[in-house]
Amino acid sequence: MIDKNKENLMNFIQSKSNFFELKDGEEATVKYISVEPATTHFQGKPVNGMRFKFEVNGKEMFWDRTSREFAKQMLSYSNGDVLSIRVSGQKNQTKYFIQKVSQ
Repeated sequence: MIDKNKENLMNFIQSKSNFFELKDGEEATVKYISVEPATTHFQGKPVNGMRFKFEVNGKEMFWDRTSREFAKQMLSYSNGDVLSIRVSGQKNQTKYFIQKVSQ
């Protein structure tokens, strides 16, 4: 369970950005809005990926992913679906656990 201080800090950080972030071991519930191709940068080089738009705590946020496995999993979901997403691992060892949440 997250303590109130960390929750307040996370809310502040999210309010200052249009980009969603999940670190190793974290989980969030989001509403899936849309996805489109995007170019992101990794170690100074352009990388093709997908830009997901989610509603997080009432705010629309972007999440850039280059993982083909994540994209394959997202094929099972439609815009408007509420999803629980958990991230485990780092860099090329990252695994995504996605479940549809009943509304």
